[in-house]
Amino acid sequence: MKTIFLAVLCLFSTFLLSAQDDEGTWDAYMAAYEDDNPGSTILRMDLIEKAPLKEYSKLLITGVTYKSNREDGFPDKEMLQTLYEINDKLEALLKKHFEIIYVGSFTYNYERLGYYYIKSDKNLEKKLQKFYKKNYPGFKSQITIKEDIEWKAYTEFLYPSEEILGYMYNKKVVKALYDAGDLLTEKRRIDHWLWFHDETKLKECISELEQLGYTIEGYKKVEERENLYSIQIWKNGLPDMENISAETSSLQVLAKKYDGEYDGWETIVVKK
Repeated sequence: MKTIFLAVLCLFSTFLLSAQDDEGTWDAYMAAYEDDNPGSTILRMDLIEKAPLKEYSKLLITGVTYKSNREDGFPDKEMLQTLYEINDKLEALLKKHFEIIYVGSFTYNYERLGYYYIKSDKNLEKKLQKFYKKNYPGFKSQITIKEDIEWKAYTEFLYPSEEILGYMYNKKVVKALYDAGDLLTEKRRIDHWLWFHDETKLKECISELEQLGYTIEGYKKVEERENLYSIQIWKNGLPDMENISAETSSLQVLAKKYDGEYDGWETIVVKK
């Protein structure tokens, strides 16, 4: 179970993320799990709109336990190269003999596991055992094959929580500002958007937002959707990760209080 998200994606997450093929939209995040030990997840984000694909009803979880000098359980630089090689060769083998969808990987406590949905698992375990024995006899391998018609491993385990999704979005926007030459040290207007299904609750939320110092830019009914309203608010602030993460988390909680949903933020680039 994911308990908290960590503030920095580690080096190996970035490295392995860049190793994915061009199919789909990939991203990565870190979270703390049992005993607050960190784990890293790399996954195809775009499949959340399609899952489950019922014809791919079998789930394969496979990977290796590795050795590392790092105390946090993540691979060191040398092991990174080996894990990349294993992933590359394993995916090539599976694509050659089976119809698969590679949805992501999970690295935790000196173990890296890949998650694949497949149509048929005939002779799968035998081929994987042969693969590991021939190519990586020095590694302890894991092979788990089970039914997952609802794709719960993807939607409930690999896919990030709302809190982590918010952090990932914040990180991308802040990075875009910084890459544009913004040092993030000057306060400026930051706009936010929220959605509500009940106009009465929306107005109640507006009252609380005003007490928190937000200016209400306006709200409107979304014509294409029944009982859906959007609201734009803004307040001056710093768009660095510490401040914007605290602010967006607070707005997420506030929106939920009134059965609404927080929908992101934007601001201008400020250069000295």
